[in-house]
Amino acid sequence: MENIVISVAAPKGGVGKTTTAVNLTVGLALKKKKTLIIDVDPSGYCSSAFGYDEQKIFGNIIDLYKHTKNVHEVIHKTELSYLEIIPFERIGYEDEVIFNKLTLDKSILRLAIEEVKPNYDYIVLDCPPILYGTTVNSLIASDYLIIPIKSSKFSLEAVQKMMTFVKEIRKSENPNLIVDGLLLTMYELNTKASFQIKKELYRLYPNQMFKTAIPKNTSVAESTFYNKPILLFDANASASKAYANFVDELIDKHETSNLMSISGFKNGDFLDDDSNSEHSTSFSQN
Repeated sequence: MENIVISVAAPKGGVGKTTTAVNLTVGLALKKKKTLIIDVDPSGYCSSAFGYDEQKIFGNIIDLYKHTKNVHEVIHKTELSYLEIIPFERIGYEDEVIFNKLTLDKSILRLAIEEVKPNYDYIVLDCPPILYGTTVNSLIASDYLIIPIKSSKFSLEAVQKMMTFVKEIRKSENPNLIVDGLLLTMYELNTKASFQIKKELYRLYPNQMFKTAIPKNTSVAESTFYNKPILLFDANASASKAYANFVDELIDKHETSNLMSISGFKNGDFLDDDSNSEHSTSFSQN
């Protein structure tokens, strides 16, 4: 098993990005995959999901960029033995402006991740819904990108924008970045709008859609209120079962691609967004 760095990003808020990053890492940890989640979103919602507030944070991503702490000094434990977190302490607008200037040094996050990468099976970054700052830094440091998509017309436009941005990152900063897949979130089964969005996504990106879709589920909002990932808040909720299936799909995908790589195939042969491969995944609703 190779050590993998994955960014979870989308240039639009409200698509389940943080929920996906959080529950992906929880699911990986429950599968006994040594996992680190890095919160690079100034909103700090990812950190809150694990119960971290400013009183409990003894070092965060800002300290890395300011060079006041090294990467090992900002890693925090979670209630899961296989999962650790580098949190982001919530900051105000003025501090965020200052922080964005610090992110102009694109090497800081990449070097920090390279230092700890051998210690983890998976490192997952929860990015802000913007295409600059820590999102750029995260994509430079990542092997793969997961794009969550809410079942709406505007999310379709966001995916196209993200794909264009990925091409620019590949050209200028990280030629090895691979779009791991597009994940449908807040999917409403048996609604015409959701079906049409799904159909269009499969037409545009037939080889990059995850088979799993995350259903719209009120339990997710409840878990957020109690600062708990849905997988730990209610394992029987429909969204929990879907995220568990998504984790299984992702692990299987990477373990299979790793075996193919060892056999002489490249991951990009199967995952590049410009590919015209006949291989296409079928959709299954969870």
